[in-house]
Amino acid sequence: MTTQKNQNEQQRQNQDQNQRGQQGQQQQQRDDQQDNQKGRRQQEDQQRQQR
Repeated sequence: MTTQKNQNEQQRQNQDQNQRGQQGQQQQQRDDQQDNQKGRRQQEDQQRQQR
């Protein structure tokens, strides 16, 4: 009985950690995309200035 309860609790904690980990990765990807967009804009600005 107690082992079953412990396993369930462990699974719940693992699921929580997995969800948090995935959310963290998604946030990182969004940040990366924003950085990429900023980088592209800076390149375009530099090219405009050179012309």
